[in-house]
Amino acid sequence: MTLRVVVWDKTDLGRFRPGHDGSGGTARVRLGLSPAWWFGARIHAVARRLEGTDLMSRGVASWQEAIQFAVACTSAAQTPLTELQVWGHGGWGFMDLGPTRLDRAALADGSTLAGPLDLLRDLLADDAQVWLRCCSAFGGRAGRAFAPALARRLDARVVGHTYVIGALQSGTHSLEAGAYPDWPLEEGVELEGGEPVRAKGSGPREPRTIGCLRLDLPPGF
Repeated sequence: MTLRVVVWDKTDLGRFRPGHDGSGGTARVRLGLSPAWWFGARIHAVARRLEGTDLMSRGVASWQEAIQFAVACTSAAQTPLTELQVWGHGGWGFMDLGPTRLDRAALADGSTLAGPLDLLRDLLADDAQVWLRCCSAFGGRAGRAFAPALARRLDARVVGHTYVIGALQSGTHSLEAGAYPDWPLEEGVELEGGEPVRAKGSGPREPRTIGCLRLDLPPGF
C-alpha cells in the first residue's frame, strides 16, 4: 500500500500585503494562501484517487502538528509513509509552519523538533521522500547546507526549490541521504559580489520548473 500525506500551513489567512524584499529567499509579497493550499490539496487528492492512490491531507499550525498528523495517518493505514508534502512559506535554508521553523538548528539533537523529527524518520518507508513545497528552501548558501542536513537527519530523499514559487515552481531538486547539492549557487538568486542577496521568482524559462498541480517529480529531478 502507498501512503501519501499533504499538510499545509493553515495560519496564512491575511489579505494581500507587502512581504519582504526578497532577501533571505522569501517572497516579495505575501498572500493569504491557506485557502489556496486547501483547494490545491483537494485537487491533488482527487487526482490521486483517479490513479488508485489515497492521499491524506490537513491544514496544520506547526511542525509538531504536521508530524503528529503524519504519525496518525501511518497508524490508521498500518503502513509506512511513502511521501510527505509540506506546503507553506520558506526562504534560504528554512521552512515555516505557523510560528515554528524547520532549519539546521531545528535538526540538531536537543531542539524542540528533535523528538518529532525522530518520529517522522522512523515512520518513513525505505523509498520515501519529504517534499518542502515552499519558496527557496534549497536556495543560496543556507539552502545548499540545509538540504543535505535534512536528508541525513531523516535518512530519506528530500525535495525542495531554489526559487520563490507559486503557480510555477522552479529550481526543483531532490537529494538522497548522504548526497550533496549539485545545483549552482547562483540558481534562483541574484548575486552581488559573489553572494546571494535576493531571491528570483519562478518562470517557464527557469531551470527545473514544474506546475503547482504536478503530483510527482519529472524523471531525473
